[in-house]
Amino acid sequence: MSKNFFQALAVMVGYIIGVGMFGLPYLFIKAGIWPCLVLVAVIGVAQYFIHLLYAAIICGNPGYHRLPGYAENYFGSAVKRLTFVVTMIGNYGAMLAYIIVGGVFARQLFSPFWGGSEVLYASILFFIAAGVVFFGIKTIARFEFYFTAAMVIVLFLVIKRSLGFASLDNLTLINWKYALLPFGAILFAFDGGGVIPLAAEILNKRKKSLKTAIGFGTFFSIALIVIFSLVTAAVTGGKTTPDGLIGLWNVMDGKIVLISLVLGLLVIATSFFAVAENIKDTFCRDYGMNKSIAWALAFFIPYAFYLAGFNDFIGVISFAGAISGGFTGIIMILIFWKMEKEKKQLSFFRHKPSRLFLGLIASLFAAGIVYEVWMFL
Repeated sequence: MSKNFFQALAVMVGYIIGVGMFGLPYLFIKAGIWPCLVLVAVIGVAQYFIHLLYAAIICGNPGYHRLPGYAENYFGSAVKRLTFVVTMIGNYGAMLAYIIVGGVFARQLFSPFWGGSEVLYASILFFIAAGVVFFGIKTIARFEFYFTAAMVIVLFLVIKRSLGFASLDNLTLINWKYALLPFGAILFAFDGGGVIPLAAEILNKRKKSLKTAIGFGTFFSIALIVIFSLVTAAVTGGKTTPDGLIGLWNVMDGKIVLISLVLGLLVIATSFFAVAENIKDTFCRDYGMNKSIAWALAFFIPYAFYLAGFNDFIGVISFAGAISGGFTGIIMILIFWKMEKEKKQLSFFRHKPSRLFLGLIASLFAAGIVYEVWMFL
């Protein structure tokens, strides 16, 4: 395996293991273990094939675009605008989630010494991150593999240490009232679509290497997220907090608290920058926008929503996951079908997924969108 392969794999794992992971333990308790595991299995397989479809679209077309650009190529400017809107809902939702959780973690760590509110700490972290992306994202990108490796190691340490505090008695088997509640959050947590174009670019569209990186990166990340969620829920039970880690803080000893905060910061570092870059690239590559303006739009729109009071972490990741993840998945399926009809190069697949199978995935996403809109209203 080449150096580029491991770099592509690192950006996949670093992107998927993101802030959405911290919301799942709370939902595992709220909905119950069995509904969550069923949703994990179904959504995990669906997301894997969506990742492959996106890679096939990228490899089957010249140049490098983001999804709105491909949507315009096949369906015109109206679909491009729709794709842009739903993509931004997902990206801005992710940015907003990082701001919310960053403020929670930082306040828990520093307020005993200096006081201050979550808004203050979230704002400090936000401006530091914005400055780093504006001045030094290329330098950070060179160390993506090491950031991701460190994050995975710390995640293993947290899981290992937490096992000694876990009890099956803390787990809820099923709560029918909230059985479908985790759909959007799980879709959000497993979504790696935003980094597929970067992985394809790193690997110069080498299909075999890209397919391997997507497969391993997707399922390895999902496995770690699910194990973390189960163990955390088994440790904290009814005391599980929406952000996951603060619940561990309240139940466990000082060493695991410190390790957990390191984990939180690494997760934020490896994903926040990738999401911000994805937004910038969408504005620049698909709309020809100036890089400085694209940077400002990438950062200050989600920050404005945060200041306006949009700080319900579970609500944000559930809505962004179901609406953006669902719509973009359906659009990718439609583009893939259009490429098939036009007899485009689709050698990315040894056995192309059938229309029936992809239709079932599209129906799943559509049902999730309807459910989330109904819950929102």
